[in-house]
Amino acid sequence: MDLFKRVMMAVYDERIATQTRPMFLASFFGKTPAERSVSETERVHVDVIRDNRLVAVDVTRGGGVGNANITGIFSAKEYKPPLFWEDAPITASMLNKRLPGVDPFTPIGQMQALAYHATTAMREMALKLERAIEVQAAQALQVGTIAFANTEAVDFGKKAAHTATPAIKWDAVGGDPITDIDAMATVIFGNGKMKPNTLIFGSAAWDVFIANAVVRAYLDNRRIEAGLINPAEIMGGATFQGRIWISDAQYDLYSYPEFYTVGGVVCPYVIDDLVIVMNRNARLDKSFAACEVLPHLTDEYRRMGLPAVPQLQVGEVIPFVYEKQPSALIVGIQSAPLVVTTAIDTIGTLINVDT
Repeated sequence: MDLFKRVMMAVYDERIATQTRPMFLASFFGKTPAERSVSETERVHVDVIRDNRLVAVDVTRGGGVGNANITGIFSAKEYKPPLFWEDAPITASMLNKRLPGVDPFTPIGQMQALAYHATTAMREMALKLERAIEVQAAQALQVGTIAFANTEAVDFGKKAAHTATPAIKWDAVGGDPITDIDAMATVIFGNGKMKPNTLIFGSAAWDVFIANAVVRAYLDNRRIEAGLINPAEIMGGATFQGRIWISDAQYDLYSYPEFYTVGGVVCPYVIDDLVIVMNRNARLDKSFAACEVLPHLTDEYRRMGLPAVPQLQVGEVIPFVYEKQPSALIVGIQSAPLVVTTAIDTIGTLINVDT
């Protein structure tokens, strides 16, 4: 049985690894231990930091009073993130059916069947949770507000100047993506005190950007290599398209066509005609509030040798199992994640870039 469990866990890990896992936007959040937190209560801190650059002020000698400094300007509040709760039944009939790839004349081991069905269910639930976190990241980066299915919302106070629509659309004569991006970068640098270094395009936005006459002329400059478009690596569902210099900033270019579904409707993570302009090194937090799983249900899950949820730390997502009389076990996970655009002023968006 121990050998079988090890084999099943390897199969489980392989299933997770081979799945398309669109976590590109969420990967910007919680990049360092300081940006990740697990609360012991149902609430998490939501801090939005706004720094400033001030010149030193000279004072009259002998006055005995210096110039008071504020190390950072921030707004803070607490928020109770909604609880994500996914579970699935494992019934007696499931435990008595032949497993895929098993000799039909071999006696059925119910613990083996339990391990198989549990890993299958947990794989799907883990992917659903990851997609939910990616939706949060997408909303936070694009509009500065996360809207939950339970009608609650958390607003990070994105400034109006950090959302702009090009005066001339990029697929129209006279459209100028280079100037529009540079103008947004100036706003971000002025308010966020960090130069942006990343552009993330929706599908339609990338198409009109790369086809734009101004962009093509800008890249086709024999005197200086302003940028290179050479699609290469795939990162969490995104395609790295190359790099480009605009004024004093160098940008990594990504297109991100991944999507999720709601009620059968396909929803792209990044709006088709939108571009996110941001500094990927800015502080973006990922927090987890406490869940409602009773301790003995977690202990029972581990006692049965069922798999840990992959790529998520203890306390961030809690697995559980319990009996549902008379003929089923319920396995599931709970999590209460919240991504926080702490450095909200380092993020801007260009919307409606094409006709």
